[in-house]
Parts: sequence; structure tokens; C-alpha cells
Amino acid sequence: MKEIMAKRKTSRQWGSLSNMSEKEKVQLKVDTLNNSEGTLDKNVYDCEKCKNKGFIYSVIENDGHYSELAKECDCKAIRQSIISIRQSGLEPIIKKSTFERFETNEKWQQTVKEKAQTFANMVDHLENKCFFIGGGVGAGKTHLCTAIVGQMLSEKRTARYMLWVRDSAKLKMMVNGEAYEPALDDFRKVEVLYIDDFFKITKDGYGKETLPTSADIRLAYEIINYRYQHSELITIISSERFINEIEEIDSAVGSRIYEMSKGNVLNIAREKKRNYRLKDAEIL
Repeated sequence: MKEIMAKRKTSRQWGSLSNMSEKEKVQLKVDTLNNSEGTLDKNVYDCEKCKNKGFIYSVIENDGHYSELAKECDCKAIRQSIISIRQSGLEPIIKKSTFERFETNEKWQQTVKEKAQTFANMVDHLENKCFFIGGGVGAGKTHLCTAIVGQMLSEKRTARYMLWVRDSAKLKMMVNGEAYEPALDDFRKVEVLYIDDFFKITKDGYGKETLPTSADIRLAYEIINYRYQHSELITIISSERFINEIEEIDSAVGSRIYEMSKGNVLNIAREKKRNYRLKDAEIL
């Protein structure tokens, strides 16, 4: 019955087209387009605004003539953000790394959680939109940063996850090719960027700590400097290194991160008892 009524309604609409003005005809077409269902994957993101078409249509007038205008829906960027998070492998971690699940048995844990949560809640009102947390392995740095990203995604912001060791290697391999700048822009220009394990501490075959290469520093500068100049962008950085150690490696990169994150900098002491990945390990 519903299908029959819909056909009758459509028939009446199109039957009266001859009596419509040009503007009314275009408006009817725009309404039909906006009410139609699209084919974009609902399992990625189910958009009520564009009904999963990726575009929203409106009527425009030019020199007395009317036509439809297709404007890209905001959900396209959100979809790409979600796909990027999924491809990065961060999606399952987001589901379990929430602020509610972060343990606060000790004072320092309460402090870092409160700082991270305040940043996530107040970021639109903060002058410095970068959050930096460095130091202790297994102390919950990735958990808290992921919780911030999760909240950003729930607010329908676009986000990108950058695992420094993996993604910096990919970018450095592309540096002389045409694809380099577009790939770099995916990290430079995204609304929310989370860099995990920035300038990760590694050791050579003799157990000696290795420092980031000049190529690492140059890449870091290209990303950080762009976001430093565009202070409206949100940047989240976790590192095994303290902020002053990054500054010692390269003052241009370190000082920019510090300026960007002033008021939102946390350094967790490197103490074995704070490595909660080992909290259930038996001592023999």
C-alpha cells in the first residue's frame, strides 16, 4: 500500500510539472535527490544528513536561472578518518582505551588522567591545542592518548593515527616521488593527528642507544612546523623521550612541540614500578 501511495504521489508531482516554475522544478529535483538513499557503507558511518550519498543538494540562482548544486557532505571526511583509524589497527584499542578504563590507583595516575581528560574536554577553548606525554614505558601514555582520539572521533572530528616508526619509514621511502607531498599532507593537515612513539628509543646491536637520523628530523620538522603554524589543528604526541630530550636532539622540532603544548605537557618518570604492562608478572 505504501508503495502504491508513493507512486501516486510521484505521479501527481510529475504530472503537474507543466504548471511549475523553473525554480519549483529544480526544488523538486533537489528534494528528490536529498531524500534518496545513497550507497556509501553504513557500517563505516551512517549519515542522517546526506543519507549516505556523500553529497547534499541545494537550489542556486544565476542570472534568473535555477539549477541544483551538489555540496560534499561533512561525513566524507569523517568516513575517511574512520577508515584510516581502522587501517592503522587502532580501532580495537579505541574501544578499550577509554578514560573510564584507565586505572588511577596512585596519585600520578590521577594527575595524568585529569590532564588528558581536561585537554579532551576543553581543547576548543585552549590556546595551545597540542598534548604531549613522554617517559615511562607501560605507564599508560598510549591509553590516554587513544582515549583523547576516541573522544575527538565521537565529536565527529577527523583524525589520523601515526605510529612513528612504521609511518615515518613509509614516508621516507616516498620522499623523492610525486606521492610524497599528498601522503605527507594526510598527516600535516588532518584536524586531529596522534603521533605515537615519536622518536622512539632504539638500540643498536651493541645495546647502545641510537638517535633519530637527519631524515627523521627533517620529516618531523615538516609535520610539526606545519601544525605549529596552523594552531587551530589538534596534535597529540606520545614518546618514550621527555620533551627536553627531544629538544636536545633537535631544537627546532623540540621547541615547537613545547610551544604548541605549553600547559599540556606531561613527563612520566621512568620507574619500573610504573610499567603496568608488567604488573601481573611473577617475581621469582
